[in-house]
Amino acid sequence: MKVFQYKPIVACLLGVFAGLVVLGHWFFSPHMLDRWEWTTYDWRLKLHPATTASENLVMVGRDMESVTRFGVGVWDRTMFAEVFKAFGKAGAAVVAPDFYFVGQSPPGRGGEASDTALREATAANGRIVFPLPTLSREPNDAVTIVQLDQSLRERVLKLSPPGSASISTFRPANIVTGLLPELTTHAAALGHIWAVPDLDGGFRRVPLYVDVQGALFPSFGLAVAATFLDVPPKRITIQPGRNVTLHRARFPNGEIEDVVIPIDLSGNMLINYASDWEHSPFPYFSFVDVWDAVMGGQSDDLKRVVNGNIVVVLPVALEGDKRQTPFELKAPGGFIHTNIINTILMQLWLKETPHVVWALLTFALSALAAWFVLWRPGWKGTVCVKASGITYLGVAHASFVFAGVVLPILPPLYGAIVATGVAMGLNTRFVRGVFGQFLGVGVVDELLDKKHGLDLGGEMGTVTVLMSDLRGFTAMSERLEPKDVVTVLNQYLDVMIETIDRYGGTLNEFMGDGLFVMFGAPQLKEDDAERAVACAMDMQLSMDAVNRQNRQRNLPDLEMGIGLNTGDVVIGNLGSTKRMKWGVIGKHVNLAARIQSYTVGGQVLISESTRDAVGCDLIIESRMEIRAKGIDYPVPIYDVRGITGNYGLMLPEEERGLVRLDQPVSLRFAVVEGSQREDTWANGQCVQLSLKWGQIESDELPPPLTNIKLKLIRATGEAVPGDAYAKVMEIVTPDGKRGSGFVVRFSPLPPDVEVLVRERVSSILF
Repeated sequence: MKVFQYKPIVACLLGVFAGLVVLGHWFFSPHMLDRWEWTTYDWRLKLHPATTASENLVMVGRDMESVTRFGVGVWDRTMFAEVFKAFGKAGAAVVAPDFYFVGQSPPGRGGEASDTALREATAANGRIVFPLPTLSREPNDAVTIVQLDQSLRERVLKLSPPGSASISTFRPANIVTGLLPELTTHAAALGHIWAVPDLDGGFRRVPLYVDVQGALFPSFGLAVAATFLDVPPKRITIQPGRNVTLHRARFPNGEIEDVVIPIDLSGNMLINYASDWEHSPFPYFSFVDVWDAVMGGQSDDLKRVVNGNIVVVLPVALEGDKRQTPFELKAPGGFIHTNIINTILMQLWLKETPHVVWALLTFALSALAAWFVLWRPGWKGTVCVKASGITYLGVAHASFVFAGVVLPILPPLYGAIVATGVAMGLNTRFVRGVFGQFLGVGVVDELLDKKHGLDLGGEMGTVTVLMSDLRGFTAMSERLEPKDVVTVLNQYLDVMIETIDRYGGTLNEFMGDGLFVMFGAPQLKEDDAERAVACAMDMQLSMDAVNRQNRQRNLPDLEMGIGLNTGDVVIGNLGSTKRMKWGVIGKHVNLAARIQSYTVGGQVLISESTRDAVGCDLIIESRMEIRAKGIDYPVPIYDVRGITGNYGLMLPEEERGLVRLDQPVSLRFAVVEGSQREDTWANGQCVQLSLKWGQIESDELPPPLTNIKLKLIRATGEAVPGDAYAKVMEIVTPDGKRGSGFVVRFSPLPPDVEVLVRERVSSILF
């Protein structure tokens, strides 16, 4: 069907519209959308082939072993002095301690002698790069700001970069406290370790320079890398928004080349993480082991480790120095600096695309998606849109892997979705198809075709309500991984919905793991009750297919109970003019839910009204009476095992297979519904047992059809982990004693309980 005469123009207009929607949403909800976009970045980084690690990086950690040996808090700086001197003698190219050596040492930690030792060790080593405490420059900062003297400016700061009118685009910062006197003079270089997390708290970028009192101050990682590559500040040039260049950098293999580091307008470099902390490719040694080697005179061993290398000394055990990275939630801050240094040394650049490119890609992909939908209405256009989205994801990943270019993922795809929706909305078939997935095609037709289909209100009608629920699914889901819970539920719902559609049922609502289905609304038919019962039979038979899929994925089996009731209900739009929902309400809906609550796995229970409404023979196994809320008299219900006539469906007979145990299994049980409290426990023992059934003897007898929770006790007296759930099916009178026991039907058992049951049953049978 033609929607517009000029489809390319319409597609372009829809692309612009979708792009503006995305940009507007991003403007008003940056935190949410940025978080999602950075998530796609993190996944690309994880899927990226392993980043090459420099052979010239070594980490020494103040870890828990070191803290246990030398204590928490401030250490005696003499220890650092001894280790730094040893590193210098062993030929370390650069020593980079991720520690602030500010203020004088307290008397209990070495005092002035400790500080003197550190000064002398720094001077003797000559290749130590220290970090300086740096904070964002805010007008009301309640901190002491260090005024930069001329010597500090000349040694570690750069004036405004050549060719740039201003350095205002760089992040403003202040040095809030100075190093121990004379460390600045003897240090090979100084750098800030201030990093600004993204909106989701992740550290993915580092400002290579910050604006400190009108001059540019380098990051700790850049200062370390520049020192290692023998590049003084005067041979570093900066082009804001483009790059930082280390001119004539000298590499360990003797090669000399320029290192051009891409940066954004704020001076940020993307960190190309080599891995997570646990799987770090950088050699790691505990400070304790290094200390023992130094004190033990193992200079040859130390030289083999540090000679010609950068040694990063970092606090590993300090919980307050943990940061979120693309790989993990808590990585040591020094590990981030190590990855910054590695990114520069290995020149493994990742380059963000400018925002103008984001906008153009969003407009382009949105327009393409709209064109596909208008060009090929229906499923063909949808397939083309999906193919274009998948192609774009492939291009984005390839550009990341092979060129280090970070293309946006969420904005173009979001725009394509918006454009697709608007384009398809121009066709009435789209409206019916999409909303039919949520409400059912019949409901959509009812709402759109009737003159007052969208008005609030309802009318009386006779329907057969089908309620289903998975037995023991809540307890089972607590033992599974969230992704497995979703997989199990989606597989089950996929099969059930297909079966419901086959019998013309209307799925009104998902209720967790349960289904609320109607027959007779929105359209009344003579065989509604018959189709409802047949559908229930087929749903139970289809559980075999569901469980076969579960077993193939090593997931547990499911069991379902179904209850049906027929009666007059109110059918229509419920709610308000701002928010409404099409559905049915009435006591017969509540009664269907109540009947369902009395079922066990594999069972179909129907009310007397449903039995009378079915126009063909039913095979009924038993009749029972229940008490339902709001009804003063007992309600008869029927256990249906099959339906004849046009359907010929029969549920398989379930053998109880009870085995009398040589040694009963002790247990405790409690009623979990009704007026009795769940924590009122009673003692009993299981005298007969199978995987699904059990016979229990006890002085306390819960009423039939009551749900109970059981804790099984081993012969050793300890409780088996996990709670079992069951429904009381009947009261028995073994050994001629009236009312001394009851038979239960178990819901799916927890793993440990199932193992015990199998062991006890197998020991009798075999």
